[in-house]
Amino acid sequence: MKRIAVNQWVYIAVVAAVCVGQVLIQMLELVTGLQEALPGLVSLLSNQLVVQTALVMVMQTLTYPLGVVGWLSAFPLYMEGILTQGEFLVAVALVSAVAGWLQWYVVLPRLFALPKRRRSEGL
Repeated sequence: MKRIAVNQWVYIAVVAAVCVGQVLIQMLELVTGLQEALPGLVSLLSNQLVVQTALVMVMQTLTYPLGVVGWLSAFPLYMEGILTQGEFLVAVALVSAVAGWLQWYVVLPRLFALPKRRRSEGL
């Protein structure tokens, strides 16, 4: 099996950017004077649900299938009211990022790696 072509640090940077994007959208909702200061940005992000959904889909695509572990670990805490929406997104992103990294760069390469040949076999 060919090794994944994406550098693991690029993968971590993209997943971190998605996490930061989700948190920034949550923070934009909290800012009250944003409409007067940056009307263009507010109109661009006026439908925050669409942007939020797109970021969640990117996160789930990058970490599929072990990214589900992030949702399963944080969703009960969110439903019980222990985590706020912002804390929920951060918890899901962190757990999904670690699970996705382990999956793509540790577990799968070890499972599907070619067996190492001994020097006597190759000669």
